[in-house]
Amino acid sequence: MSQFSWIDYPVSPELGAIAHGPLLLSDSNGYRVGLRYLIAYRNVMDMALTVSASGLKSAELAAQFRTTSAQFRTTYVAADLPSVGTSEGGFSTWVVSPELNIYTERSSQNPHTEEGHYVREFSYVINGRPTGAFLEIEYRWPTIGLDRTRVVLEIPPARALDEAIVPI
Repeated sequence: MSQFSWIDYPVSPELGAIAHGPLLLSDSNGYRVGLRYLIAYRNVMDMALTVSASGLKSAELAAQFRTTSAQFRTTYVAADLPSVGTSEGGFSTWVVSPELNIYTERSSQNPHTEEGHYVREFSYVINGRPTGAFLEIEYRWPTIGLDRTRVVLEIPPARALDEAIVPI
């Protein structure tokens, strides 16, 4: 994990509470999308999503990132989407709650291997926390055939998360 410099300046003296994960979100067209973790802090959430493929789809997924530069990373509000989202290399993610914003913190990858497997992990910062016990996210990657998918994650109530956060 990172130093979490995005939480506060200086780094917040707490260990976040596990709000959800891991969970397979979709398995479609040879691509799997999974939630690695969703961690809650007092003012933000940290989320990691992975996209993986095997066989021929692995090479196709790896090809999406041959040009690895900041030109792929954008933050925008799209008219047909309910909230602020981020996109990197064509993989777009949104938090449905209009009061929450999401930003791509970083992404990492394992190379396309001889065994034909590729995994790309996207780490996000969600500014704020939902007021209820659900977090709705959407993602899509039209270039590789991943249609717009909405996932509703059930998370512990705010009080339970606050009690589980460990001060350090």
